[in-house]
Formats: sequence, structure tokens, C-alpha cells
Amino acid sequence: MKIWTIQPWNVWDQLQEFGELRTDLARMRIPNFVPDCYEWLRSQLGYATYPWWAYAERPDLRCYRYTSEPGIQVRMKLELAEADMCVFPLWAWDQVYCGHYLARQPGELEEWETAAEAAEPAWLDLRPDLPEPFGSQLVTSWQHLFSPHLPRQAPFNQGFFCASESRVVVFEVLRMEQVQAVTFFDGTVTPQRRRRKT
Repeated sequence: MKIWTIQPWNVWDQLQEFGELRTDLARMRIPNFVPDCYEWLRSQLGYATYPWWAYAERPDLRCYRYTSEPGIQVRMKLELAEADMCVFPLWAWDQVYCGHYLARQPGELEEWETAAEAAEPAWLDLRPDLPEPFGSQLVTSWQHLFSPHLPRQAPFNQGFFCASESRVVVFEVLRMEQVQAVTFFDGTVTPQRRRRKT
């Protein structure tokens, strides 16, 4: 399967030097910071390190150049065996990332939220440390992320990406032999541009 990942120049440079790479916490944008959902995903996949992220559809660099860090960035087109990766809809990962209940059908989300709110009015502030059985139900719902029957587009309003049909891909090892094509582009986001005008 063909997928695309966007990485800073130094990842491409190291990949050429070493032939394969695993993620390195010390080199992340915020060194050694990993949201809990990434640790959950890593453990579910059985990976020794945190996964690489990619897109199942080719990302348009006219958009990504304005959300990437300054300097040379690289879009790599990769060819991976399906057994070496996990693919899921962006809207579903958004639910897990934000600590929301991942429902598969209309009504399921509202039913769970109503029950959680009745038991604990401040439940929104407690996720995922909700009282039982709601804490376990919340985390268990995230298992739906791996269901092959999840639709590419959210079947109901479930977060910011609900209208998107985009799919994201995770895999454990980035190998030089997987690279089919490389496109370089300049990232343009600076700290000053990120600030909102008051």
C-alpha cells in the first residue's frame, strides 16, 4: 500500500545514513513529551517504540507548508505491506486523541454521555479517569479504532474531523527500502505567525 509521511529534513538525512529509523523521544517537537493516547496506541500495537505517522491519501503541500516548522521538510512516498501498518479514519483517531468515547453508530455516544453525566456531573473534566464503570467503558471504546468496519467518514457528528474521509497510518519502523519518492518543501510556520492577534 502506498502511503505518505511528512518529516523534517533531519529524518530524511538520518534515514539515508542508517537505512532504518525508529522514533526518538529526544528528537520530538517537545522532547520526551508523549500524550497518554500515544502510549495507549503503542501498547495496543505491541510496538517497542512510538509509531511513525503517515497518510493514506497524498497530502497537498500547498496546505502543509503553512503548518510545518521553518526549514526544509520532506514528504516521502512509501510502499508498505499491509501487515506492517495500521490504518484508521482520522475522525476516529481524533476521538481517541481528545479522550472522547469512540462510538460506531448514532445514539451510542449520546447514550453513554447521558449515563456518565448522570453518575458524575463533572465527567468531562475527569476523562479518562472516570469512576467505574465509565472509565473502563471509555478506554474500551477506543478498541473500535482497529475495527475494519469503521466508516471513513464519521456516521454522525463526532468531533472536528467528522466530515473528513482522510485516513491516517501508523507503523513502527521507517526503512529506506520503503521510500518510493521524495518531495522537499519549505515550512513557513514561525512562533510569531502562530500567535493570534489581539
